Amino acid sequence: MAWTKVASLKALKAQQKMKVEYQGVSVLLAMVHNKPYAINNQCPHMKASLYEGTIEDECVVCKAHGAKINLTNGLIERKAKILFISMPTKKTKTYMLKVEGDEISIQ
Repeated sequence: MAWTKVASLKALKAQQKMKVEYQGVSVLLAMVHNKPYAINNQCPHMKASLYEGTIEDECVVCKAHGAKINLTNGLIERKAKILFISMPTKKTKTYMLKVEGDEISIQ
């Protein structure tokens, strides 16, 4: 499978997170400990944009219902909640990244 350039490392470092398109899918790029990671931009709970959430340690917290998703592996660290009820939340798809110079490519 071919690599596709999606962003500059300099821009991602400045913004800490960004949305990019890859093969028709919205992907969230985020910096964790000075390393870029990529996951599907839709929360697996109700498809809210994870880009709208906040980055906490190695995770993104969905703004809609508080699901906490690990950016390094896509695993759910805290399920989404509506009021006080935890909702089933599936793992999020992650993508392989490669950095060459200032270019971030995804596969």
